[in-house]
Amino acid sequence: MNIKKTVEKIPGGMMLAPLFLGAVLHTFWPGTGKYFGSFTNGMITGVVPILAVWLFCMGASIKISATGTVLKKSGTLVATKIATAWVCAFVFAQLLPEGGMVKTGFFAGLSVLAIVAAMD
Repeated sequence: MNIKKTVEKIPGGMMLAPLFLGAVLHTFWPGTGKYFGSFTNGMITGVVPILAVWLFCMGASIKISATGTVLKKSGTLVATKIATAWVCAFVFAQLLPEGGMVKTGFFAGLSVLAIVAAMD
């Protein structure tokens, strides 16, 4: 039985099937992750490890000949995102009061660091 072909019959199955299985497992057997140890606990309860494994597997399926195209497209997106965050940080550093944080009003607590963190 080919599991991948079966999962691909479901629209978005490569992402939805594991998430659904994890939700069912955590609903009916919530202590499973702690029972099996730290790695399995992280895989069952954490979103970041699941996404990391998924991205690793997607990256492993890229052909070496396509690496240049992938780097060109993703590199441009990352550079644009970082440049936009830096420009916004500079603009808000000039607009916000001394100390870089709004003390009162609707935007109380807003700082340049919060803006950059939200953009990156």
